[in-house]
Amino acid sequence: MNKYTFGGKQTMRKYKIRVDTKSDITKIMSIIDAAEGDVFLLNQGVEDGTEFRVNAKSLLGFTLAVCEWPEKWIKCDADLYTALKDFVIAYEEVISNFLRLTSNIESEYRVASELLEEQNQLTQDYLHKLELGKLNAVELTKVAKSIQENRKERRKHKNDMEYAQIIVEFVQNPQTRDVLHQLEATLGKLRKMKKQRQYRVYRFRVIDEEDLVEQT
Repeated sequence: MNKYTFGGKQTMRKYKIRVDTKSDITKIMSIIDAAEGDVFLLNQGVEDGTEFRVNAKSLLGFTLAVCEWPEKWIKCDADLYTALKDFVIAYEEVISNFLRLTSNIESEYRVASELLEEQNQLTQDYLHKLELGKLNAVELTKVAKSIQENRKERRKHKNDMEYAQIIVEFVQNPQTRDVLHQLEATLGKLRKMKKQRQYRVYRFRVIDEEDLVEQT
């Protein structure tokens, strides 16, 4: 949750949310409809930093935006954190998802690289078949179609590999490694605190617990 103040005046609150099902849309809309003041749905996932928003109290605008926008934020006058808590993405989850991405990306890069090499070899097979085989018109058409499908599949794996390579280079940077270790430590602290709060027990320092029971 983010709360902003400017010149002593509190401005609108912002919550990053997840919307997974149609039922989620219905529940969130009912909360928004009952909220006082303005409520907007924002998209802050745009590469150039542009912020798009729609009136979250508009069912059509909200539904279309939710389906199209990769990142979804609620910006509102009222404090809706408690009402929206089941849909708000917590810091712990954000850190956990980021660490999971960085830990999996190297294996994803290797898989994409292996699949790309497999398609490269398949391309060579088709080309040698054209060069050395005695093919009739029908067979030539089949090979040509296979090559077309092969090139599309190759491009897909090449794109995946190049995308993953950028993140791999980032993850392998020594400075990034230090940050990742700090994030892992922070995540551990957050989880420990969450667990402790679930089983919090207060021990009376002055009042005798037995006397307290007798008084009640």
